[in-house]
Amino acid sequence: MEKFKPKIVINNAGFGQFGEFSKMDEEEIIGMIKVNIEALTYITRVAMEHMEKGYILNISSVASCHPMKNLAVYSGTKAYVEHFTRSLQRENTKNIRISYLLLGPTRTAFFEKANMPTKNIEKIMLSPEKVAKNAVEKLLRGKRRIVLGFLYKLYCFLR
Repeated sequence: MEKFKPKIVINNAGFGQFGEFSKMDEEEIIGMIKVNIEALTYITRVAMEHMEKGYILNISSVASCHPMKNLAVYSGTKAYVEHFTRSLQRENTKNIRISYLLLGPTRTAFFEKANMPTKNIEKIMLSPEKVAKNAVEKLLRGKRRIVLGFLYKLYCFLR
């Protein structure tokens, strides 16, 4: 891996599961922690080790901004992503810009796979194409905390 010198790393792997914590399948809980926390942490570590300069964008969620009923594990793992990234921003001495995206509900298969109802949020869901374009633009401009959409900025500001 000596020749591995990434310029941009976007840690977008993750999944959620909607439901009451005490009734969730143990394997789902462990899987969510492994993907949302362990994999992101490992990828970030390897990237930073091999990067001379560049950008890292860790995908968190607006679910991390407030405790959320039926999303305890998911919102907890995404809070980790935010705090982990903010800590790295403070200790990073390399020429690497590290940012995090507090992603709002986006039109993807996430909700179906998480068994999460979308009835009340369909009208305010973000377009995945616009999310990708705007998040990368803000990353390349050096924005450290990225929240897309006024509603989601307000939601995360009011914590």
